[in-house]
Amino acid sequence: MDRRTFIHAFGAAGLGVTAEVGFAQSDRGAALLKLLEDSPREHLPRELARSIREGLRYEELLAALSLAAVRNVQPYPDVGFKYHSVMVLRSINLTTQHLPPAEKWLPIAWAADYFKNTQAQERASSGWRLPTRLPAPLSAAAARSALIGALDSWDRDAADAAIVNYAHAAGAQEIFSLLFSYSMRDLRDIGH
Repeated sequence: MDRRTFIHAFGAAGLGVTAEVGFAQSDRGAALLKLLEDSPREHLPRELARSIREGLRYEELLAALSLAAVRNVQPYPDVGFKYHSVMVLRSINLTTQHLPPAEKWLPIAWAADYFKNTQAQERASSGWRLPTRLPAPLSAAAARSALIGALDSWDRDAADAAIVNYAHAAGAQEIFSLLFSYSMRDLRDIGH
């Protein structure tokens, strides 16, 4: 499983976006992701409106926005207001399913604008981006071991890189089984 498939499966699927979207593998999906990540905030609404008129589907925008937010907004040191650009997408998706087709674009356009704001905050404060896979491919056992070591030592930078490598080497069930136990141990800043 490559990184894009991993994020699509765990991010977009968690938002209720079906696998048929397939944005990560398409040229159109890559262009939409680039638009979201690279466009200045003030130009994005106009570009999204143009894309919608040209046939952009709501599900494509939701999936691309999910990936853009995960890649560009750091979830720590506090899962605070800036990370809501990721967390709000599920609620927006559920809400828009009850709106008439002409009205479903407003909440997702707001979410895109909110993402651009939080992306700018991230760039100004830390410049963080989701790390890419390390150059040398690892076996599933080695990737798992690296991830466990990083999680056990609470080394978030090493854990970021290790999870990307582990996602390349292992299946979704194996990854979930490992991460589930670690997710239960950290109650410091969850709060809600």
